[in-house]
Amino acid sequence: MRVLLTGVGGQIGSQLKKDLGGLLEVIGTTSRTMNLLDAEAIRGTINKIRPDLIINAAAYTKVDQAEADHEVAMKINGMAPGVLAECAKMRGIPLIHISTDYVFDGNQESPYKEDDPVNPLSVYGKSKLLGEREIVKVDGEHLIFRTSWIYGEQGHNFYNTIRKLLAEKDEIRVVSDQIGAPTSSLYFSRVIKKIIVMVFIKRQFPIKEVKGIYHITCGGRGSWYDFASEILKSVKEKQPCDCGLLPLQTRDYQTAALRPLFSVLDNQKASQVFSIKQTDWRDSFDEIVRGGESG
Repeated sequence: MRVLLTGVGGQIGSQLKKDLGGLLEVIGTTSRTMNLLDAEAIRGTINKIRPDLIINAAAYTKVDQAEADHEVAMKINGMAPGVLAECAKMRGIPLIHISTDYVFDGNQESPYKEDDPVNPLSVYGKSKLLGEREIVKVDGEHLIFRTSWIYGEQGHNFYNTIRKLLAEKDEIRVVSDQIGAPTSSLYFSRVIKKIIVMVFIKRQFPIKEVKGIYHITCGGRGSWYDFASEILKSVKEKQPCDCGLLPLQTRDYQTAALRPLFSVLDNQKASQVFSIKQTDWRDSFDEIVRGGESG
């Protein structure tokens, strides 16, 4: 089975390439090898590779920069998924697409279900929602997986940023009133791999019966401050660290893009359909730290 995997230079794409490489023929693309701003370039690449499955892990993820770079974010996160969906439908193949908790506004107090009302606060969130809607509009065989607070040892993410600051600063202030579920790219990739095996290799479910949107994150919930505290604890287990952490309110930390204050996603649908056993985010983080796994 030949898979076209976009965004192999990113956190999710690189982990998926590693995990799927021994199972499938994975052909990865980056922005250099497939320009997601150019619909014809997308079509040309797909026609050349002739995949059996497309996984779109590519995205414009600079949340604050997207506020000023509106057009590019909308094309990469909104237009490109629609083109990929059209190409997939024309070839009669499925599309897997990665989306985000940022499609919600964070005003809810209980974990968000797949069919809860969406109301993105930022250009990034709006662009990702557009991508979802373009795929659904094409109505081909698709699986859209929303996830949240992705981190790993590769790339620009909260985990790497905090580790760097802990080595450089005496004190770090971290937002404590934004609540979500930190999700390692390692955990997320494992779940996606399991679903791919079930649906496309063992064919336990007809794709037409299970297509749609699913939430896939680690279990539990915590703030960015909670996550930073776990990172600090893991650093102290290996070396001395005198850097302190102080909680900070969102209102006191101005950013170009608004973030949802609460973005915990309900994973029950994926658990029921695909028998996914959810791992608590702290346990997933411990596995990466103690096992030396690259997230």
